Amino acid sequence: MVKRRKTTRTAKRSSTGSNLLGRSMSFWFDASQMMMGSGEVITRRMDMMGRSMRGEAPFDVAEFTRMWHEKFVAGISLAFSLNQSALGSLPVFFPTAKGATDASALLDSQLKGLTSALRPYRKAVEANRKRLRGK
Repeated sequence: MVKRRKTTRTAKRSSTGSNLLGRSMSFWFDASQMMMGSGEVITRRMDMMGRSMRGEAPFDVAEFTRMWHEKFVAGISLAFSLNQSALGSLPVFFPTAKGATDASALLDSQLKGLTSALRPYRKAVEANRKRLRGK
C-alpha cells in the first residue's frame, strides 16, 4: 500500500506564495525593460525632432505621426486592459481564518492582470527601439 502525502494548508500557501513572488519578479523585470526601452525611444525621437528643427535632417512626418498614433492607442488600450484585468474589482480581504490565502490569491490575480496589460506596450517599445536604431 502506497501512502499518500497529506496536503496541508501550509503547503498550499507556500506554493501560492512562491507563485506570487515569481509573478511579481516577472512583472517588475518586464516593467523595467519597458521603461529602459522607452527612454531610448524617447531620446532617439527627440534627437530626430531636434535635427529636423535645425535643418540638419528632413522632418520625418511618418515617424511623428506614428508617435502620436501610438500614444492615443496606448491610452485607450490601457483603459480596456485594466478594466478587463483583476484591477477592475476592488480588493476585498475577508475577515476569516483563510483571509491571508484569499489576499495572496487576489494579489496573484492582480499581478497576472497587470502583466497581461503590460505585454502589448513592452512589445511596441521593443519594436520601436529596434526600428529607431536603424535610423
